[in-house]
Parts: sequence; C-alpha cells; structure tokens
Amino acid sequence: MAENARAIVGLMQEGITQSRQLASGLLLDAIAPERLAAELRELAGAVSQQSPVTCRFELTGTPRAPDPATAAQLLRIAQEAARNAVKHAKATRITVALAGEGRMLRLEVATTARGCRRRSTRGGMGLEIMAHARRRSAEFLRWKI
Repeated sequence: MAENARAIVGLMQEGITQSRQLASGLLLDAIAPERLAAELRELAGAVSQQSPVTCRFELTGTPRAPDPATAAQLLRIAQEAARNAVKHAKATRITVALAGEGRMLRLEVATTARGCRRRSTRGGMGLEIMAHARRRSAEFLRWKI
C-alpha cells in the first residue's frame, strides 16, 4: 500500500512539473534577445534535474537573436530537441550550444543517443515545429540538431 502511495505521489509530481512546463511554453511569446543564453543555460539545468540525462550548456562568442520573438522560437526549438532526446532517443548526455558573432547564430543540440526512429508515416509535432521555426529564421541562423 505504501509503495502504491509513493507511485501515486510520483505521478502527481510529474503531472505538476509537466503542467508548469506546458504553461511556461504557452506563455512564452517573446524573450529579450540578451536573455537567450541565460534561458538556454536554465534549460540545460532543468533537463539535468528532471531527468536521468546530463545536460550542459556551451556558449561561444557573443550571439544575440535579432528580436524577442526569434529568441523565444530558438528557446522552444532547444526545448523540443532536448525533450525528444530524453524521451525518444534515450540520450545519456545532451549538449545545448549557442555560438555566433554579429548577425550569425548557431544553435546546436547534440546527444549521445541512439537516434529517433519514426514509428509512423505521420511524424511528430515536435519535429514539425522545429522545421517551421527553422524555415522562418533561415537568413541568420545555422542549424545543427
């Protein structure tokens, strides 16, 4: 009985965490471009705390998103890539790297994972969202996901 109670509490805590993450993602329509690196660093810390995966953040140069909406899109992309690496690719380590100078940025989410296999011909929403954001920011961003 005590074991069942612990399992229920664990599931409730996981639900609360997921609800908070969902709410923050829905409310995130823009972040200050100068906050992007700090937000990515916080993401790496959160992934490490909330999963068995070690996640670190690397910053090279002085990258700056051109506007708040783009900074938010980049953060969403990194969130989704990290989520996919933990959930689907069974990663053991994730590196979120942001680099750049001037108008050129590079966002990289690298893993020590076995990769994601497509389970259906439809594909996932996360990959669709990342592809859409990539098309919108192609003029100033180099991608490696």
